[in-house]
Amino acid sequence: MQEIEQMVVKAQQGDQHAFAELIRSIHKVSYRLAKSILAKDEDCADAMQEAIIKAYQNLEQLREPKYFKSWFSKILIHQCYRLHNKRKKVISLQDAQQEIPVQEAYERVEFRDLVSRLEEPFRLVVTLYYLEKYSLQEVADLLELPSGTVKSRLYRARQMLQNFLEAKEVHTI
Repeated sequence: MQEIEQMVVKAQQGDQHAFAELIRSIHKVSYRLAKSILAKDEDCADAMQEAIIKAYQNLEQLREPKYFKSWFSKILIHQCYRLHNKRKKVISLQDAQQEIPVQEAYERVEFRDLVSRLEEPFRLVVTLYYLEKYSLQEVADLLELPSGTVKSRLYRARQMLQNFLEAKEVHTI
């Protein structure tokens, strides 16, 4: 983690290569986060580009280098919501049926498939908490929600996931 903090300091001093390395180090995490809010890969890429630009322009405002990942995630979440709200007026049938391409172990694929069926507020907290391993308080801070709201969304999401699994078992019997 100390390496990331050093890269942040270098980037804040104007080292563009250090900033590029920071972005590369969180690229996969950022994509998964964007994908939990936005359906289309192109929208995820647009939101990530906007977030990178905003982060680069405002890097000097980051006071604690160790919080770079959380800080960037918050910027990305705001960009995803901005783009989502801008584009939510038109959803094609093809987009609604689009599956997420996955090349992971079967269990992880199944879990991600189940998570993708959740409504966006529940999908986002599950992605941040279980997949990206943020703490409950970090999720609350990132989403600017009370921790009680995050807890209740996680609880309800777990109930929905359990219902999905039970329904799946009934269909396979």
